[in-house]
Amino acid sequence: MAQTALVTGATSGIGKAFVDKLAREKYNLVLVARDAEKLHAQASMLSEQHGITVSMIPLDLTKPGSAQTVFDTVDERGLSIQLLINNAGFNEAGHFLKTDMHKEVEMIHLHAIFTTEMMKLFLPNMVKNGYGRVCNLGSTGSVHALPL
Repeated sequence: MAQTALVTGATSGIGKAFVDKLAREKYNLVLVARDAEKLHAQASMLSEQHGITVSMIPLDLTKPGSAQTVFDTVDERGLSIQLLINNAGFNEAGHFLKTDMHKEVEMIHLHAIFTTEMMKLFLPNMVKNGYGRVCNLGSTGSVHALPL
């Protein structure tokens, strides 16, 4: 039986690279990103090229409750996740007094709260099923003391 991976931030960058690699390895996929049009195109292409099942969840993950929405959608579709890749992320950079506080709060929610909630929601089923993996990605820029 094929394993299923859920990847956030699936339509570009590292998330897209993970998705492409997992599709080649015959994982079924749950793709999560904001852009429904990009998700649909990506899912169709991956399904056709690799003969896998691809499910999409178009959702803005910066909003409170988004992790629960992802979990509930996966549950409603009867899917079991063996690999969770928390990849979605963005940066609000610049002079602190000139950056957008709303964007910074969204960024903190996505990078810290959403990721924590996803693990709290998905790990219990992985433990119950006796198998599961989680990969949390982060930028090396977050650990360097640099201006702006």
